[in-house]
This record gives sequence, structure tokens and C-alpha cells, in this order.
Amino acid sequence: MEKNEISVEEAKHELRLREWEERIKKCKASGISVKDWCRENNIGTKRYYYWHRQLWKRELANFKQTTTKPEPVRFAQIEMPAIKSPEIRIQRNGWVIEIGNEANPQLIREIMQMAGQDV
Repeated sequence: MEKNEISVEEAKHELRLREWEERIKKCKASGISVKDWCRENNIGTKRYYYWHRQLWKRELANFKQTTTKPEPVRFAQIEMPAIKSPEIRIQRNGWVIEIGNEANPQLIREIMQMAGQDV
């Protein structure tokens, strides 16, 4: 038997699954309990639940075949520039002035004058 061929038994089982799939849909659409529906249709509840399980097994097998495995998580290393803390921190009258080494001296003078400090 070739890979895509199924046996007679497998074909019969699939046919029964399709028949039961329709029955189970009718039961659910009826709006009554499974027990009452089975009694009205002369079907044993054990038989009903057996085929219900068989349908779930088929769905699970189909799901496993069609579900792809997620891609592994990959992380990229990113170089971040170092954050320099200020070299000088001045607090006065509710103001905080932080000055780094690369600050322009003229700008520092102007800021200090605005803050009320003569340099």
C-alpha cells in the first residue's frame, strides 16, 4: 500500500466519523441534553461519547499536523553608548544644573547668570 492510500478499515472508520459528526451536530442543535437526545434517537450515551472522543482525537491529530513549531527566539546584541553622569551638579533656589565636561564654557556662564550666580 502506498503512503497516500488508506485501508478499507480506515475508510470505514472515516465514514463512521463523518456520520457521527452529523449526529453530534444535530444533538447540539436540538437544544436538549445529550441524554434526552440519545434516548429520543435510540442511541446509547456511551456510544455517543465514544464517537465524540473519536472526533476529538481526529481533530487533535489534524491540528498537530497543521501546526508549525514556533521559530526559536533570537536576541540581537545592541551596543548602547555609555550614559555619562554629570561632572558638576549645582542646586540653587529650586533649580538643578548638571554640567558635563564637554559643556561650552560660555553656555555655562550664561546659565549661571540666569540662575542668579555671577561667574
